[in-house]
Amino acid sequence: AAGDAAAAELRAVYTDFVRVCESKLNALRLVQLCTHIVPAFSSVDDMYKFVEAAFNRVASDAHAQTYAEAVMAELRLAAADERGCLTHIEQCAARLKNVAGAERVVYARYYRATTAYYKAKMQALDFYTNGLLWLAYERSEDVPRDERIAFMFDMSMAALVGETIYNFGELLSHPWFAELEAAPDCAWIGAILRVFNAGDIDGYARLRQQHAARLKEQPALADNARLLREKVSLLAIMVLVFERPANERRVAFTDIAKAGRLKSNEVELVLMRALSLGLLKGRIDEIDKVIGVTWVQPRVLDLGQVASLKSRLDAWQAQTRQTLAFLDAQLQATDDASAAAAAAA
Repeated sequence: AAGDAAAAELRAVYTDFVRVCESKLNALRLVQLCTHIVPAFSSVDDMYKFVEAAFNRVASDAHAQTYAEAVMAELRLAAADERGCLTHIEQCAARLKNVAGAERVVYARYYRATTAYYKAKMQALDFYTNGLLWLAYERSEDVPRDERIAFMFDMSMAALVGETIYNFGELLSHPWFAELEAAPDCAWIGAILRVFNAGDIDGYARLRQQHAARLKEQPALADNARLLREKVSLLAIMVLVFERPANERRVAFTDIAKAGRLKSNEVELVLMRALSLGLLKGRIDEIDKVIGVTWVQPRVLDLGQVASLKSRLDAWQAQTRQTLAFLDAQLQATDDASAAAAAAA
């Protein structure tokens, strides 16, 4: 009864206020108001028709139409019409490509729709990529806390099982992630993502044992145990190389094996995997059993990694000053020798 009363009140707001004033309303604000009226309808089809009508009434405003069509995409997905959802998403993308200056709320609604679509399709990389973009545009106050935590849980899952996702820093630094870590039922996955980001293989082993029951409850993690083991090894190797000075990046296979907890006959294969994924660039020397690394995939750094980078920069600065002092001394010695020779002549 309470739900029926609320629905009736929403419809009354639309009939008595929105429809009366819509000619005076900004087109984007109109479709936003209509979106708030959507819960008044009991079926997804009725919701879709309502938003579609609003979409048609703002035909002269590309930004308003994009917002409305993104809502329509979500409603198609709610009706299990993935093809219809994708069609709307593609039309939104084309419209955004051809117009400039769209408001934040338009992009937020668009990426909310794309993120929902890729979650339904179970495409981890696309979900994660679009999810980060949604986080960049969405305001916390526009999303209930439970939804924020649930979304960050899904993003953490995608980060872990996505075969080509090795950069977690942007996710870890988002305020919503702190809410995930503070949620008793979800903190465990936040802890796992942090040890992955640090390349902490021993930490992962401890958490895997500590949260064995929760891991079994997540088929995506249980079914990808081998991938997760490989990923944390690769991340450990990336951390090893990153923490070395630029002039010390010829890394022995024995050091790689130690960092990645690998057998000696696994090192070369894992390094080839890192090169193929674009995590490292360099050359493997099979004779001397070393890899010369020329580049490591850039990462968003946490505070600990920033501190490590600062230490390396301080060491580089000290070395540079020492080199300059040596060159100055050599130059002075040369000048003195030249002066002495000139005086003797």
